[in-house]
Amino acid sequence: MNVSFPIYVIGLVSFLSWFLFTIFGGIGLAAVPLDLIRTFNARPRKFYTKDEIDKMRLRLVKESLIYKENLENFQQENSSGRANKACNKYISIYLFSIKIFFYRMINLFSFFLKKKERI
Repeated sequence: MNVSFPIYVIGLVSFLSWFLFTIFGGIGLAAVPLDLIRTFNARPRKFYTKDEIDKMRLRLVKESLIYKENLENFQQENSSGRANKACNKYISIYLFSIKIFFYRMINLFSFFLKKKERI
C-alpha cells in the first residue's frame, strides 16, 4: 500500500490518540465516583435550629399566600375576554397548574400557620 506522508501522519496520530484516550478515559471513569464521594463528604453543612426552620416555614406560607392572591387577581383581570380564546385557554391551564401547586403547598404548611396564629 502506497500512502502519502500526510495520510500516514494522520493515521499514526489517530492511533496514538485512540490509545491515549482509552488509558485516560479509564482513569477518568475510575476517578469520577471517588471525586463525587469526596465532594459529598466535604460539603458545607449548615445545621438549622428549630426556630430558624419555623421562620422559614412561616415565610414560605406567607409568600405562597401572596402568590395565590396575585394569581387569583391575574385570573380575574384576564378572564374578561380581552384576549382571544386560544390565549385564554393556555393561560387558564397554566394558572390552574400553578394554583394546584400553591394549594398543595398551603395545605402542607397550614398546620404551621394555624399553630403560629394561636400563639
